[in-house]
Amino acid sequence: MICADSMLQLTRSFWNANPCDGHADVDGRTRFRYQKEPWLPAILERVAEHRAVLEVGCGQGTDALYCCRRMRPGCSYTGVDYSEKSIENARCSLEQYPEPLQVRPDFRVGNAESLDFVDRSFDCVMSIGVLHHTPNTQEAIDELHRVLRPGGTAFIALYRSASPKVFTAHVIRAAARLVDFTARRDRCLYRWCGRWGSDHCLGTMLLECLGVPILKSYTRAQIGRMFGRFDSVRAYPIGMGLPLGIGCAVDTGRNPLGALWMVEAVK
Repeated sequence: MICADSMLQLTRSFWNANPCDGHADVDGRTRFRYQKEPWLPAILERVAEHRAVLEVGCGQGTDALYCCRRMRPGCSYTGVDYSEKSIENARCSLEQYPEPLQVRPDFRVGNAESLDFVDRSFDCVMSIGVLHHTPNTQEAIDELHRVLRPGGTAFIALYRSASPKVFTAHVIRAAARLVDFTARRDRCLYRWCGRWGSDHCLGTMLLECLGVPILKSYTRAQIGRMFGRFDSVRAYPIGMGLPLGIGCAVDTGRNPLGALWMVEAVK
């Protein structure tokens, strides 16, 4: 069995090779992300109301830029990601972004399971579709609780076990393992799809499905237990993650077929 540290390194290597959502230019990434997740801007508007925000798993900084356009001057936004390449791209995006920012985000490399911040540093923490890819998700949630101030809010999105999309992803991953076994080669389908890159209508969606080392999902009962240290927890299904703008008409709010649990937890 591969140890947690090795899994973290494999995860870092994957995201260094495939920064989340793909697309080399800021405009392309932004358009792709919010066409695929049209429900997300409503969450980000609420995040932007806070004074000190931490985003864990900031990727290439797309959501950070959205929030920092809307935050009040004098506030702070810190984005952490375990992938050095993603942080490099996020910093570069500051120079490419065409609109003025009210707040300049601070992007830094960091581990969700061991955050380099003192207790009670932030009044809002956010992690959208990230912590189901880390070896010890519970440790990461406990870290978010630790750095959150009393009365602060966490917005966390995690894969939902009952979702058709997540079920399909697990089936595809099982089929990919069967292909590997038959061909006696490692990650055959992932390597084949990787030839096409991620500057297209699917971004990194298929590469994530086939190649990301860790992909976990959760039931409502599991969510309740994992966030047990918070004073109040609300979780609801959201997000089908459909590309090509398909989701814009059908995926703007809560969705019984949602691929994610949107968890809003108050400390």
